[in-house]
Amino acid sequence: MRIVYWLESFMRAHVLVLLVFLTAVQGVFAQLLEIKPVSTGGDPVGTWEVNQEPIQVYAAPELLATVSNLQFTGVISGRLILNAQGGYESDYITTSTASLSILGLPLAIDTADPNRSIGSYTIADNILTLTPSGADTVVTVVSYSVNGNTLTLVQGVPLGEFAGLVAGLGGAPLAVFDMNKVNTGFTGPITADFNGNGTVDFPDFISFAQQFGKTPADIGFDALFDLNNSGSVDFGDFISFAQQFGLKT
Repeated sequence: MRIVYWLESFMRAHVLVLLVFLTAVQGVFAQLLEIKPVSTGGDPVGTWEVNQEPIQVYAAPELLATVSNLQFTGVISGRLILNAQGGYESDYITTSTASLSILGLPLAIDTADPNRSIGSYTIADNILTLTPSGADTVVTVVSYSVNGNTLTLVQGVPLGEFAGLVAGLGGAPLAVFDMNKVNTGFTGPITADFNGNGTVDFPDFISFAQQFGKTPADIGFDALFDLNNSGSVDFGDFISFAQQFGLKT
């Protein structure tokens, strides 16, 4: 009976080691949050960057109770672009170290998780869904909040075959990290929303291209497209339009 009990304890300990290992590899954690994060949504269009910023993580108390001395350090660096036409480009990487003790045995795991893809995105309330281009795609679903120039993403940690077991212990851990909005360099009034739909987008570009190169001497010239008031629709106007592209009025 003692042998059976020892074997059961041994197996349970190794399952816990695997759980924490997979969590660390897929997640990248730092400070443990005591309160589950709540996302509020907002307008995420823009270019967002982060440079060696720490990552936080929320884990259910039931999961934390199964292991001891959990400690995490992690940082994220890179860029996420969400344009007004529903396209995205992600190029960021997370690195972390997870440490814990199982039966008095200390463990440390170093990880690096690159996130590089392009595709399309959709928004429903506070949920952002990223769908990479290509036949074989892995859709990323995150909740998010926009607070001024900060984009906060909250993403569940995938645990593969252990997902069901972890869900029974209180749910998968949540990785939380912030990105800062990049200044496009345009500070003036938005004047390139030619069709008045509230966004400087591709239809505005088509209209601008039809006017490019025209002067008041040309038939059909429209001064609306002379953004810098130089007397013609020229390269300076194109620069101004490019700076405004994707912005909302």
